[in-house]
Amino acid sequence: MSEIVIRVAEPGDAEAIAECHTATWKTAYRGLLPDAMLDEMQTADRIPRWHRTLTDPQSGVYVALSDATVVGFVALIPCRDPESSNAGELDAIYILESFAGQGIGGRFVAIADGWMRDNGFDRSILWVLPSNDSARRFYERYGWRADGVAKELSTPRGVVPAVRYVKELVRAQSTAGS
Repeated sequence: MSEIVIRVAEPGDAEAIAECHTATWKTAYRGLLPDAMLDEMQTADRIPRWHRTLTDPQSGVYVALSDATVVGFVALIPCRDPESSNAGELDAIYILESFAGQGIGGRFVAIADGWMRDNGFDRSILWVLPSNDSARRFYERYGWRADGVAKELSTPRGVVPAVRYVKELVRAQSTAGS
């Protein structure tokens, strides 16, 4: 097994991220979303989104690589919810099933927390399918909590339900003047 390297994503990673994104949706959401929706998903539909995200100076995207192949990614953005002031959003975190359980998710969470703090956010939010128990347990293990807000999210192939999770970010205490 090769070492997993995590680095900042570059615009040239858009297609590889889109491939990983499509593959992970087709496995992670099988049985949670309609099979037809998953079967119709195409990498090409996601490439423009990743080109935009990777060139947006307000976003942060990191990729996990194994032998120079993208095996996971995390995308971070300022929160899109108007009622969530001073919050950053964990927009996406996906890891290929064959690389699950290797600590990549925990490394991505640490990167996300640091990115949020570095960008001045006090809270981190994310959206998850209500029926995705394994993802919900993962997020709860790292400090996120469901806050009771739900909505429908648009995807390239339809609308899916989601519940919001929130995590308060602890800022390092300054020792200046002590």
